[in-house]
Amino acid sequence: MKVFLDVGAHHGQTLEAVQGRFDRVHCFEPVSECWPYLKEMADARTRIERFGLWNQTARMPLFDPGTQGAGLWMKDKRQPLRPVMTEFCELRRASEWFSENVSGDDMVYLKLNCEGCECDILDDLLDSGEFSKVTYAMVDFDARKIAALRHRPAQIMERLKAYPAPRISVSKQVMLGDTHAARIRHWLSTLPARA
Repeated sequence: MKVFLDVGAHHGQTLEAVQGRFDRVHCFEPVSECWPYLKEMADARTRIERFGLWNQTARMPLFDPGTQGAGLWMKDKRQPLRPVMTEFCELRRASEWFSENVSGDDMVYLKLNCEGCECDILDDLLDSGEFSKVTYAMVDFDARKIAALRHRPAQIMERLKAYPAPRISVSKQVMLGDTHAARIRHWLSTLPARA
């Protein structure tokens, strides 16, 4: 089965690009304000997962829910005049979700754009061995926007050296185009077709 995992689905910008190209699409989005957008776009092959992935299962406050920068950590360049809003959201341990929902026979495309959680998720998947189920991954290292996490992308990329491109792609290298959907399509176009 050809499966797309959209971690950080927001309002469905990635879903727009991948819908109809996969047997199953899982949209992981913990912010309730985003769910109606995803529901409106979803077809029978789409699963709206009303939680985020992380390295543990927990209920956590997310800063600036509903914005493109919503996350567990406040960004360094956040607009200081905007009031701080939070929403308590459900997060699930990525390796446990993979173990229960992804088969070793699946062809898995993983998009990680989750505002700093990407490093913890990748560590969890690598430590557990569940990363072996990922055929291709594209990572947007939002951890670079957070002072306390700025060192993490280099650590993760060191661990991922065993999985060279195109198995692992970084957003700055493959997300090219005028819209988010166009950028996702461009990334997918760089990948070899696999049966």
